Amino acid sequence: MDWMERYVVLTCVLSSVWMTVAAGDDIRAVSAESKFGESATLKCTLLNQKSFLQVSWKKVVGDKSIAVASFSPSSGAQVEKSYANRLNITTWGSNQTAITVYKAYTEDEGCYTCVFHIFPTGSKQDQACLKISGEVLTEKYHKVRSGAAVTMKCTLRGSHNVLQASWKKNEEKIASYVPNRTTIEPQYEKKLTMSMEKGSVSTITIGKATINDEGEYTCLFSVFPTGSKLGKTYLYVCDPASLPRPGMTVLSVTLISVITCFWW
Repeated sequence: MDWMERYVVLTCVLSSVWMTVAAGDDIRAVSAESKFGESATLKCTLLNQKSFLQVSWKKVVGDKSIAVASFSPSSGAQVEKSYANRLNITTWGSNQTAITVYKAYTEDEGCYTCVFHIFPTGSKQDQACLKISGEVLTEKYHKVRSGAAVTMKCTLRGSHNVLQASWKKNEEKIASYVPNRTTIEPQYEKKLTMSMEKGSVSTITIGKATINDEGEYTCLFSVFPTGSKLGKTYLYVCDPASLPRPGMTVLSVTLISVITCFWW
């Protein structure tokens, strides 16, 4: 490498370092790590500035940026239609903003750009990234009303040679899958179905849930040559018939049943 090539390389390195420091001097972004199905908050703080005209968040997808949400003092908070009911945007003080994903799934994973629009200096931006932790992804719990259907899903991340996938309820085996064959234990044959997608997504569906279906469910992937990988979820069943207690009046039982199951 001659002196000119060395000069160009050194100039690029110094330029990169300067740009990183400059961005850090303007904005402090805080990334987040979340379990599958749980909430996650990404934050940005505008440094050395007192106020902004507008702040916006965008999701980085490949070489594109997709609008997620924005806020301005005049228009308030705006969440894009594709993200409605999935997240919100908040601001506090005159220089801080955050987006909170209510339930973080794999499609929410990635980096998000926060952009502060400032008069008269222009825009300043930085990135905060969301990571979903865990190798086997499943929601911590599921809730269903008695008589309704419920689906529980486990996703094994990465590329694996899955020999078998199975499900247990409170340590009792209920269903299993090997390539081209699904087996449901006799006592559950009329109760549920099991499916396997893309070799790494295992699903069971209970057609009509009852209070007896409530409990802990474990999904298990038998992987060659690394061994077993598992995930756990808990199923809660809202059954108004199970709510009465000794000494409770019919009216109080009815009210509790309606209030409890209304939110499920």
